[in-house]
Amino acid sequence: MLPSLGQLSSLKHILISEMNSVKTIDAGFYKKEDCSSMAPFPSLESLYIFNMPCWEMWSSVDSKAFPVLQELYIKNCPKLKGDLPNHLPSLQKLKIESCQLLVSSFPRAPALRTLKICESNKVELHAFPQSVKSIKITGRPMVESIIEAITDIQLTCLKNLSLSDCSSAISFPGDRLPSSLKKLYISGLNKLSFPV
Repeated sequence: MLPSLGQLSSLKHILISEMNSVKTIDAGFYKKEDCSSMAPFPSLESLYIFNMPCWEMWSSVDSKAFPVLQELYIKNCPKLKGDLPNHLPSLQKLKIESCQLLVSSFPRAPALRTLKICESNKVELHAFPQSVKSIKITGRPMVESIIEAITDIQLTCLKNLSLSDCSSAISFPGDRLPSSLKKLYISGLNKLSFPV
């Protein structure tokens, strides 16, 4: 089990890696049952979780946790299925790589600037932040979701867009791309069509 790190009020950075027996991150990670009502991880700015081959579930039990978290990076967690924290008000960078089973809802992250999701399953984009400046997506389910989000939402700050490795038929919303876009990278979209 991971210790109750959420009550360390000065903790700014966490890297959790290669803990091969950890299957769940739950309420005990945030605080002990008899602890104060302080929001868990009040000073945490970055959380990196890498190479966790048996991690399956992340129980986001406290909506007040991570009030100042700016970077969340999850990589090479092939069994992770559980939800991400649902509200990250200060999050600026979200990167998810090689989490093939992850099917989660996108956290409410109004300050998000950089989004990168590669070799992962599908993160549902219900409340997609309009402030995002850079998007890099690899793989069919997420490319489809991002195309849909771009079609439905005006991303007025988007400057960099990278989409790759999608085998399903996609109609590219060229008329919906923001005028702020400076870099566009498209690769391996085998059935891509551009409407006239």
